[in-house]
Amino acid sequence: MEENGNAIGYYTKSFDHIKLKMFFISILWRASVSKRGLYTKVSLGLHEDIFRDMIINASPGIKDDYDVQLFRFDGVDYPIPILMPVEIRSSNGLLYYRVYLGDHFFDVKVDNQKTPENHNPGIMGKSEKLFIPTVNFRECQEYGIMRTIVNAPENKNI
Repeated sequence: MEENGNAIGYYTKSFDHIKLKMFFISILWRASVSKRGLYTKVSLGLHEDIFRDMIINASPGIKDDYDVQLFRFDGVDYPIPILMPVEIRSSNGLLYYRVYLGDHFFDVKVDNQKTPENHNPGIMGKSEKLFIPTVNFRECQEYGIMRTIVNAPENKNI
């Protein structure tokens, strides 16, 4: 999909939104219950038991329950590692966790507030097609963070 001549994302028709959402929910839940040091900053708190029940029952929840959105980095010249989940706040104060999976990343809303309507095109389960917005890698904050990690002296021999 393009806007003003720039790619802003793409649609895919063939996906099972329940399985895909549950996959992403399970990754985040597993990070939250993990005892590994890498995941100490991931805490679902009161949502942890709800996530577990959603996974056990293969239930993606009802509208606005823990919305998930998948994104893709555009303009990536080299492999991007899988990184630990990070907590982010949207401009309207909603709590999300972001998980990086190579040249894709996904956000899971961990908040009881309603998801803003302008987010709906990319939310899993809101339509039969899945819209995956693209983000220019070199223009986002992650690019600077990745460059710092890659260029760190302790990573030179990896």
